[in-house]
Amino acid sequence: MKRFAFGLETLLRHRRNLEEKQRIELSRLHSQRQSQLDRRKELLDRQEDALAELTEKRLDDTADHEEIHWFYPYLGRLQSEISMCEKRIVQLEEAIEVQKTTVIQVSKDRKVLDKLKSKQEKEFNTVLEKREQKTIDELVTVQFTRKEPGKF
Repeated sequence: MKRFAFGLETLLRHRRNLEEKQRIELSRLHSQRQSQLDRRKELLDRQEDALAELTEKRLDDTADHEEIHWFYPYLGRLQSEISMCEKRIVQLEEAIEVQKTTVIQVSKDRKVLDKLKSKQEKEFNTVLEKREQKTIDELVTVQFTRKEPGKF
């Protein structure tokens, strides 16, 4: 019996692979974004701790003024790192949106071929069933005419 063969199977496999690669890239971007969000939270926590410690030291009359003086550059550096993280988060969110659009388009392209394959396979099976039914009908007719040759 003849089997169904989709003529565009190679293209369909290519589109599936492309879709998978695009989904992996989207996942990678999400992971990077989450990493930056975690980093920003860590920096904000460190900034909050440093501000609390600075406030405590400023209220203490016996605190070393030179030590207090070193808090300001540290806080400035933390703020700079927080700003860089926030810029990177915005860039990643924009990249994620672009990648989502790409994934959607690639997925649509693959689905078109999947539907075409499904339609062609149904048509193939319908033609095959008709041929099989015709063959069965012919066999039954031949057997019927052999058993009762003079009754027509």
